[in-house]
Formats: sequence, C-alpha cells, structure tokens
Amino acid sequence: VVLHGGEEYDDYYAGGDMIFSPDSQHMAFHGSKNGQSFMVIDGHDYLKSDNAHADIRSDYFTFSPDSRRWGYIAQQGDEHHAVISGAMYGPYDYLSVPDEEAYIYFSPDSRHFAFMATREYRRNNYHGGRQYLVVDGRDYEIQGTSWLSGSVLRFDSPTNLHGLIMGKDRISRLEVDIRPD
Repeated sequence: VVLHGGEEYDDYYAGGDMIFSPDSQHMAFHGSKNGQSFMVIDGHDYLKSDNAHADIRSDYFTFSPDSRRWGYIAQQGDEHHAVISGAMYGPYDYLSVPDEEAYIYFSPDSRHFAFMATREYRRNNYHGGRQYLVVDGRDYEIQGTSWLSGSVLRFDSPTNLHGLIMGKDRISRLEVDIRPD
C-alpha cells in the first residue's frame, strides 16, 4: 500500500523511486498490480503495460517547474515514446542520441517542453539516423548534423532553448526561439 497526503493508493507494488513534484504536492512512481505495469501519478494509472508500453522508463520521469505537468519515456520493443501529461509523442528509434540518456525538458514557466529524438537509426544499420529536436510535440529535423554525444538541452528563458550539435568538422550551438503559431 502506498500512502501520500493521508490517501491510500490501491495495492500497488512500487517498482521504482517515488518522485515528488517541486512543490511536493504531487507524487509519481512506477508500480505494478496484477501483473500489469503502470506509471502512477497522484493515484491515477497511466499507460498500462498491456496498453502498448512494456517498459516504462520511470527513471527519466520529471515534473515541470510549476508541478502541473509531467513527462517520462515509454518503450515497446524498439520504439520509444515521450509521454507528456498523458499525451504520447512518437514513435522514435531513440529519444536523445542512441545509447545516451534520454530526458524531457520543460521551460522555466512550464508552458513548453522539448526533447531530442532519432529516427531511421536501425534502418541505417545502426549508424546515423535522422536527428530531431521536438518542441511542444512538433518534430524539427536537424539536417546535416547530429546531436553531440552527451548533449543536453537548456532553456535560457521561457521561450529560448539551446543544445550542442556536431557537423562534419565543427561543433555548433543550436539556438531555438519558440514563437506562437
């Protein structure tokens, strides 16, 4: 039994660390019940393992700075998805650079999210692939370059983020200014 704020959350087996939001008002954990795997957020089950996602990557779970939004990585076979507050984005071969850690980043005001993704990696015999920056669920291909191994994204402000990319013979800083449609 999991207790939080005096509430009892069903009979889950907590299979990962419990994660608290920045304001400590929300809680999430990877749990299982009756042989099914869930992300449990404030007592609600998200993406059961028999509902398309066998491996829920709770180690990459994050809350937004205002604690109202959340995101994590889910994987089924070779496909990876980003799950943002219950909405699923993907599929991708990898979220991030192949064989690197995958993270979802929120802007300081929590209105925007971003992550790195790779497609067509397996189709190219596990070399290269097409690299994307995904901002607010929209894919932007990074052509002629790739993410620098170990690269991270950083929001400089609520509407500006940057990351490092590698071209044929140089490393560059990718600057993104998010503007409303």
